[in-house]
Amino acid sequence: MQLIQDKALKRAVGRDYGKYLGTYFSERREARADLFDLGGRVTAYISYPTGLNPTNIEDPYYDELLDYAESQGFANRFRIVYADY
Repeated sequence: MQLIQDKALKRAVGRDYGKYLGTYFSERREARADLFDLGGRVTAYISYPTGLNPTNIEDPYYDELLDYAESQGFANRFRIVYADY
């Protein structure tokens, strides 16, 4: 899994959510996760830029995020927050 740097997001939120780590997109970009580290706790903020929602998305992303957290050593300090609908 690879994170990209969204410079516009980084400027827009500053440090409101903690240190911006990067953004992950699922294979067909159905899901987006913006990752932030706030005081050692890493949060992935999930949104669905294509207008889908968790009930009809087909791209796998949840396990990829968990595997990434484990590979980076913060699995026990990782949480996922979903966008409001």
